[in-house]
Amino acid sequence: SVDLDCGKICNGKCCKGDENTGMIIFPGEEKFLDENIKIKETKEGVKIAVCNGTCDRNKRPLSCRIYPLFPLMTENGKIKTIF
Repeated sequence: SVDLDCGKICNGKCCKGDENTGMIIFPGEEKFLDENIKIKETKEGVKIAVCNGTCDRNKRPLSCRIYPLFPLMTENGKIKTIF
């Protein structure tokens, strides 16, 4: 985790959305998240964190911590980063 508020760099893009927009929750991660973060499940069964833009930065999801980077594993097993 970095010592600065990275939300100031991107204007909190990972925190903005509606009640059905959020950041992906990795398996087992929800038990470590800030209590103000709502956990929702998409129709595809993916758990996402939806918040109001304020949280304990030490208890935010990994996807928030690495935003806007997103690792993607291709069919041949190579990992590429999507921006």
